[in-house]
Amino acid sequence: MVKKYFVDVVVLLEPRTSSEVCRKLMKKLGFDSLIVEEAQGFAGGIWIMWQSKKAEVVAVSQSSQFIHCRIKIPSGQFFEFNAVYASLTQNLREKLWDDLHNLSDTITGPWILGGDFNEIVYSHEKKGGVAVDPSKCAKFASILNECQVADLGCDGSPFTWQGPK
Repeated sequence: MVKKYFVDVVVLLEPRTSSEVCRKLMKKLGFDSLIVEEAQGFAGGIWIMWQSKKAEVVAVSQSSQFIHCRIKIPSGQFFEFNAVYASLTQNLREKLWDDLHNLSDTITGPWILGGDFNEIVYSHEKKGGVAVDPSKCAKFASILNECQVADLGCDGSPFTWQGPK
């Protein structure tokens, strides 16, 4: 996919392996730069890989649930970017909401916020399992609204375990 679509920056979430494996993969895919937030056992983990000739990526801050970067492209334009992998633990996820809300107050230009939030806004975004808690959906929707970000939706299967159609 990297070669087919000429991808300059890749984010991998919950890799379930070490950063040493990431470094080998990075070189194999043709990337020369890397930022890693290590997984906690087999949970979490965020890898950002890029080609330094195509983008300048600088980590501004990071935690176990996100990496906040400033990305500059060759034209000189830049934007803020957060790669998110939210904890499955509710109180840790709420800490992430607070962090993102505080961060949003400091951003004045373009901002891309993406990843796996382990939360949904609408009940139709979930299939099977435990019933949706409307109060959690409302809280997540409120956070997105307060951060002034828009949900762009997805392309393809909304349920990752179904695979491509």
